[in-house]
Amino acid sequence: MKVAIHQPNYLPWCGYFAKLKACEIFIFLDDAQMSKSSYVQRTKMRSPVGDQWLTLPARIHNTPRIADVSFADSRWPRKHVATIGQVYRKAPFFDEVMRVIEPAYASPGINLSTFNRRLIESVGRYLGIERQVCLSSELNVASTGDQRLVELTRKVRGTHYISGKGGTTYQDPAKFRAAGIELEVRMYSPRVYEAAGFPFLPGLSILDALFVLGSSANRLLVYDEPRGSALVAR
Repeated sequence: MKVAIHQPNYLPWCGYFAKLKACEIFIFLDDAQMSKSSYVQRTKMRSPVGDQWLTLPARIHNTPRIADVSFADSRWPRKHVATIGQVYRKAPFFDEVMRVIEPAYASPGINLSTFNRRLIESVGRYLGIERQVCLSSELNVASTGDQRLVELTRKVRGTHYISGKGGTTYQDPAKFRAAGIELEVRMYSPRVYEAAGFPFLPGLSILDALFVLGSSANRLLVYDEPRGSALVAR
């Protein structure tokens, strides 16, 4: 049983969905501490002159848990939809993809984490990726750091934990081995795509690929091939 864990980011890049595609159970790390200007609150979009940040207005006082963060005003959904339309209206799959995401913007609620999760799951369904989803805030795990990841994985009876390459800076493979969990360290390199008028820019929200490719953007969500045993911590 392969498990992946990540904060509920705002319309994240393709690498986030590669992790979702690679696992069987996905845990939203919604009780992590919220930090300003994180990808939980913003995403990078195309602009007429390159790229731009699309940022959710959030009330962040005393750095609360992500699950406790609410929106700072009620005007942002209209602004975000307008910005997306200005940039992508001529993209091949604009109308189709807007039908996927517009319901979330029409009824965003007041909670940032819930809104982000709803968008991620809607995009996942559109791409044919539906996974069992859990919230870390509901799993009653009190430990911190990489031990927390171990215990969250055990809590859902996972046998493999899928980590991005960045996790190697703080994850101790011995802790996973001791818990009977195989730590799979995977790397994602952006796959090049483009359509008329929309040249490839790396690191953008997955929306960019969706508007250009539609549901066939699923083919971009593939991890790099492991080189020997370097990407598998045993």
